Amino acid sequence: KEINGQILKDTIAYIEIPMILNPYGEDKLNAEYTIKIRKKICELAEQDPKGYIIDLRMNLGGTALPMLSGLGELFNDMEIGGATKDGKNFSSKWVIKAGSVEIGKGNSISSIPKLNCHCDVNKSNKKVAVLIGRYTLSSGELVASGLKGQENILLFGEQTGGWSSTNGFFQITSNVTINPAVSYYMSEDKTAHMDGVIPDVIIQEKFDYKAPLVGKVMEEAIDWINE
Repeated sequence: KEINGQILKDTIAYIEIPMILNPYGEDKLNAEYTIKIRKKICELAEQDPKGYIIDLRMNLGGTALPMLSGLGELFNDMEIGGATKDGKNFSSKWVIKAGSVEIGKGNSISSIPKLNCHCDVNKSNKKVAVLIGRYTLSSGELVASGLKGQENILLFGEQTGGWSSTNGFFQITSNVTINPAVSYYMSEDKTAHMDGVIPDVIIQEKFDYKAPLVGKVMEEAIDWINE
């Protein structure tokens, strides 16, 4: 229910973006989690961190709207790729505008109060390391896809779980609906993720969810930010 975040050594900000469940798509719940993420980012930004680490290694999915709109406090305006059916062209585009995400037409969160703590990394040129792994799934992979290939952002860790597809909903009868996969995630640099998201820096490591701040993935991310 709370968002984990803290300042690490060398004044680097760490924030975990967890699995967020909202099966009925309630705007109120999406807005609540968006504000929690934004408040944590603003709390960390007060320390003027050298860079940021976004941890998606425990993110099993759920709804991406509050995840990305929360991170909109860091990435106020940014094209974040979209979906593809042929692996070459976008079938729909996703974008963060004024801190709020739009995933396709009409798929956004309404009425989110702005915090505006002035930590837009696209203007400050601060580095952002994104941590992913085998337990990064579904909407967690969508966030990873949106951040991959962006300036001053690198992904560290293992290939994600492979639930990197969007679903369509089709009414068969009055009481039967199917929702098969209809497209894949594709990053802004047109990297299509048909079997999960592959990190920029591949590090095979047995992840200990009880001690996420230790290990080679964290060390490599910190070293890159410090370069």
